[in-house]
Amino acid sequence: SKRKENQFNEKIDELNQETDNLLEEIDKWQM
Repeated sequence: SKRKENQFNEKIDELNQETDNLLEEIDKWQM
């Protein structure tokens, strides 16, 4: 079902965004 797939992709996007944010925070700490 296409709708399920879309929901899944949205979740993945959210996770990627959160991961990016975390990596940025870690970068700051390592400065």
